[in-house]
Amino acid sequence: MKKNKLMDLVNFSLNFLCLFSVINLSNAWAGMPAVEYKIISMREDTFEVSITIPNREPGSGNWQLEFDLMQNIESVWNAELRSQTGDHYVVKSSDSETRGSNGQSVNFWFIAHTDPGNSIVPSNCMVNSERCIFSIIETQGVRYGRL
Repeated sequence: MKKNKLMDLVNFSLNFLCLFSVINLSNAWAGMPAVEYKIISMREDTFEVSITIPNREPGSGNWQLEFDLMQNIESVWNAELRSQTGDHYVVKSSDSETRGSNGQSVNFWFIAHTDPGNSIVPSNCMVNSERCIFSIIETQGVRYGRL
């Protein structure tokens, strides 16, 4: 009988810790900017993405986005690919068209060459040296076989 009560207490504690961890994780995400990552089209060997970055600093037009992506970005529009080291990319504002001010979001697009077997979803998001999360937006008619 004592053994069952001990197991119940252990199970309750583990469930409480798991719930507490999930709540803390969601609270940690609550303060992070959510960068919208929208896959616009997929072809046999390439895919096109639209990225929207929220401007959290009114009056500031310059921005920089860092992320890891296990695909090869071929071209970027409305922004500048500042550097690529392995799977790590740094993209930054390039001209006045991409600069959001007074809380406006900014958009840019890229095309990447698909590497079969690797995910097309980025990770390790940083906007202006601040950790962020990617909000993956579904696009009607696009198959996500390699997310």
